Amino acid sequence: NLSKNRCFQAHQVVVIMSAMTFEDNKLEIAKFLYNKTENKNDYEMCVDALTYSSSKDELRNYIAAMN
Repeated sequence: NLSKNRCFQAHQVVVIMSAMTFEDNKLEIAKFLYNKTENKNDYEMCVDALTYSSSKDELRNYIAAMN
């Protein structure tokens, strides 16, 4: 049962991220959609979809701060 606010699955976020050309945009959309994602335990796949380790660290830090 999906709540109104959590309407994405982590794999869908990866698909949306892949439509972005620039790493900054991928990171921004991953952060924006984190609280709108139902299966946050699988969000590591979104981290893996990023190219640069600095971006991966930034997303992991963001997730840690949100929990």
